[in-house]
Amino acid sequence: MGIVFGVLLSLNASYFTKWSMRLSLPAIMAAFVFSAVIGLIFGVYPAAKAARLDPIEALKAE
Repeated sequence: MGIVFGVLLSLNASYFTKWSMRLSLPAIMAAFVFSAVIGLIFGVYPAAKAARLDPIEALKAE
């Protein structure tokens, strides 16, 4: 969804500014892989840490 939004926004900007836009598949794939890795790192680490907690102790701390 972000890739589609980015491409549409770039096309719109290039239309109004008369700049040429060139799509680069390697750049799009690199951005996708980078975002996926960052999302996994910042999603899996807290989830794994929370999975090791005792639910009673975790709720008592709140």
